[in-house]
Amino acid sequence: MSGVLIICDIDGVLANCEHRLEHLSRKDYDIFYGTKMADDTDIEEGRLLVNALCNAVTSPSAIYYATGRPERMRNLTLNWLEAHLMPQARSDRLYMRKDVDYRPSPELKVEQIEQILKDREVIGGYNLIGWLKAVSDAVTSIITGEKEQPPTVYFIDDDPENVKAVCGRFPFITGITFGTKRMEGV
Repeated sequence: MSGVLIICDIDGVLANCEHRLEHLSRKDYDIFYGTKMADDTDIEEGRLLVNALCNAVTSPSAIYYATGRPERMRNLTLNWLEAHLMPQARSDRLYMRKDVDYRPSPELKVEQIEQILKDREVIGGYNLIGWLKAVSDAVTSIITGEKEQPPTVYFIDDDPENVKAVCGRFPFITGITFGTKRMEGV
């Protein structure tokens, strides 16, 4: 399971959502997370950061997207990621907010990251198959003397509260706050 795992937010990191910010400041989330997302331009620096993290290592890397965008906007979001040449833009790598979920973003991001880590088997789940795999891996490492290393995990978000919450819950994650104007005055 060695390599690099990059978990990246979309709005404010990869997608320039400045033209929608007035709706966020008024807490009009249905409009902020509406069809105008298709008009977002990409943030070149965010894309370059993700690509630099991928290219900085010789190990395989995987990119996942954790966003506050609602599930009903999955197709629009995937189309946007693909149109703007974001790496590994696939539905199984996109974790979105349930349509009726209005929890604070830090709480949502911790849950999304936890699910990604479980899906990637970075942290154990609470099922028999996961337990059997852990036992098998332990026996293999005793016999061979080789222990598989967990991946290096990066989490990139424009909201420092999200980064703080995720890194507080998972101290092995390197958090990167990617600053934009998104959170100013909101």
